[in-house]
Amino acid sequence: MHALDGFVVAVSRVRVHHMELGETVVRKVRRRGLGPVIALGNAYFREAGAAFHMFPVLGDWQAWEARMYRALHDVDITPIARGLEVPRFPGDDLGSLLRRGQLLRAPLRAAADALRGLHDRGLSHGDANLGNFVFDGTLARPIDFDARHHDELPLAVRAADDLLALALDLFGRGASVEAATTVIDAYRPSSEVRAALGRAAAPSGLSARTLLRARAHALAEEPLARALTALLELPEPANPVHSTA
Repeated sequence: MHALDGFVVAVSRVRVHHMELGETVVRKVRRRGLGPVIALGNAYFREAGAAFHMFPVLGDWQAWEARMYRALHDVDITPIARGLEVPRFPGDDLGSLLRRGQLLRAPLRAAADALRGLHDRGLSHGDANLGNFVFDGTLARPIDFDARHHDELPLAVRAADDLLALALDLFGRGASVEAATTVIDAYRPSSEVRAALGRAAAPSGLSARTLLRARAHALAEEPLARALTALLELPEPANPVHSTA
């Protein structure tokens, strides 16, 4: 691993919030002293041309997370000291299912449906990794909005970044390419989203390429390139469900 790879992976693995799991709620508490660390990470994300940023200011994160839970789940969440208390939805996150060998087509397709529903509202996740979808056997609910896409980006670009984030997490955790293609097939992206996905998956510049690998858990360049090529070579659906301007 190159030194720059190591720096980016280290920043990406910083646990910003301490999680306390209750039976019906989760308490998310911002760890002390992380504002400067988040700001440093954001500076790197800007250099790499990332579509997203995190929240160095506690109140900004609390407001954004509350807005997303209200918009997507019709619930009002409770602010607490340095954090939030959010509902604990029934089911398992997709990362847990993958570790148990239970990440089959149904939860992957449900995650694609969840992203499509989110994007159809003009919203985007910003950190669409496996751990941020809870599958209850029928639905996948998006959770944990610790990052946000830049407001000025077109929805197609933000949607493509969400799809790419999920694919990169799958690749980096050792899932098959077929797992990622299941998500794309189920989402049925428009030509605009597909074009944006192609651009995002082939960035130029060392910083951007390093960030791409970091989002795939530092997967080696050659297997990552093969996986992304297979993903991008999927035929375009005749009647895409999701289209964005």
